[in-house]
Amino acid sequence: MTQSIDWDFLAREIGALYRDGPGYPPLPTRLMAGLHIIKYMDDLSDKEVCRRFVENPCYQYFCSAAFFRHELPLDRTPGVPTCSNASVFSRAFCGTGHA
Repeated sequence: MTQSIDWDFLAREIGALYRDGPGYPPLPTRLMAGLHIIKYMDDLSDKEVCRRFVENPCYQYFCSAAFFRHELPLDRTPGVPTCSNASVFSRAFCGTGHA
């Protein structure tokens, strides 16, 4: 399925919506779009897609990870456990929080 998605198109169209300013830089478009696709394809909650991403190397490959990671690269707030907020990636991706 990875080859059937035009990732460059998504990067251009979605990436153009990000504003680089104060705070953290935007997360990679392919990571955010990939998680969103997985979430709706498998009918998962935000919390569940985060949990499965950490456990599943295929999900990580789909989202363009160069190597297997044991943590989710989303919540970059110091001292806050990864995915402690179930809607962290939905808010980052589309400005909403649907758990």
